[in-house]
Amino acid sequence: MMHPYQDKTLEQQTARIARIKQDRDPAKLEQALSALESCAHKGTNLMEPITEAVRSYATIGEICHTLKQCFGHYRAPTGV
Repeated sequence: MMHPYQDKTLEQQTARIARIKQDRDPAKLEQALSALESCAHKGTNLMEPITEAVRSYATIGEICHTLKQCFGHYRAPTGV
């Protein structure tokens, strides 16, 4: 393991994220992720909708999942 961490730290972060997900406003989150998806489909600037999603307590995974639905899974070009 490159950067060791204590098991307690993992437990604390997992509990913290669970509390955040439980306490956030689901309607505000859904609206923010929908706006992000809409802008991604239109090809407009994504900074504001990503910022709003973060303010709505969306996780990085939720934001990335939304963008992946629009753009697909990125595969770096290979070859010389």
